[in-house]
Amino acid sequence: MTSEKPISIVGAGNWLISYDRIGPKVLELIEGRYGPEIELCDIGNAGLALLDYIHNQKVMIVIDAAIQGEQPGKICMIEPNLDPPTLDVSSVHQIGPLETLALAKRLFPEKMPQRILLISVETNGIDEKSEDVACQQVVAILDQEIKTWQRNHPKS
Repeated sequence: MTSEKPISIVGAGNWLISYDRIGPKVLELIEGRYGPEIELCDIGNAGLALLDYIHNQKVMIVIDAAIQGEQPGKICMIEPNLDPPTLDVSSVHQIGPLETLALAKRLFPEKMPQRILLISVETNGIDEKSEDVACQQVVAILDQEIKTWQRNHPKS
């Protein structure tokens, strides 16, 4: 399933559930937007599917919906610490991308991406217009991340 490309953009979510479609919606918006070194990965709502896309890439960007009591449409970006005790994964049932990455770090640390960026969008109470605006903002963030990476890693 992996393509061994240096950058993976992962969309998590489910088109059929309004508060969970951010990841696949952003992937649809960026289809064909970036060069051949960018891998687009739709893991649906099965967090463990992310394990199939971990291949020691330079950058992995994960896009997901979140319900954290923030303003609808608020975007949060973190480079997650996968070591804290709060991510002590003991079950493989119903886990999300962040827990999957913590599990992957334990299972095969040698395959972990060099940099992981998690972009989440608050979707509790979000309306369609706010969702569209948030998705466009995520695309702008991706554009900047990809542009920065390409500038720092010119093709030989």
